Amino acid sequence: MHGVDELEAGEEQLRRSRALVVAAADADRRRIERELHDGPQQRLVALAVELQRARLLAADSPAELSELLEGLAADVRAALEELRELAARIHPPLLVGHGLAASLRAAVARAPVVVETEGEPLGSLPEPVAVAIYLSCLDAVENAVAQPGSGVHARIVLLPNDNGVQFAVTDDGAGLDAAATVSDAGLARIADRVWALGGSVSVESSPGRGTRLAAQIPLEQRTG
Repeated sequence: MHGVDELEAGEEQLRRSRALVVAAADADRRRIERELHDGPQQRLVALAVELQRARLLAADSPAELSELLEGLAADVRAALEELRELAARIHPPLLVGHGLAASLRAAVARAPVVVETEGEPLGSLPEPVAVAIYLSCLDAVENAVAQPGSGVHARIVLLPNDNGVQFAVTDDGAGLDAAATVSDAGLARIADRVWALGGSVSVESSPGRGTRLAAQIPLEQRTG
């Protein structure tokens, strides 16, 4: 019976892990859908309206048309940049060729807060682990960006350990109370990703004292 109990417990843990993977993927898809709707989609709808106006101006007001087209070109460039950023959130293009640390540095360089990245070389990580860490670090940075006030600084640290890899993201922002820490959507996505890979997450935060998120993910076999 003891063996049967262990088997049932293992199956239940596997079901929970699969459920976490599905929940994390669904949350990411919903976030991407919202960002597409609120960003590029709205911008492209406005562009369509302005192009109709440009057609009407073509014959009667060449000077006004030229000014309008200049603005439309800027809007197109902005929409393309938003789409590139969203594509990077789905799968970072630098991850395969340049590694996790380089991908994170490139991503946070566009953040509206100062973000430092540091740590030790991690070697070659399994892609699911690298993607989970990448997205989790960006979610933690977005939490810092969303906090009120200016001059927020964040720091990302990546380190190998005996069992796998660990990462931490700290910021000196406004911080969260206990209830907000539990209910925060970004922190929930991070926890789902890490738990689905057999890892663990801890969050330390309080109003006025910033936030520190730390996580570790085990690796069955490290590759250098």
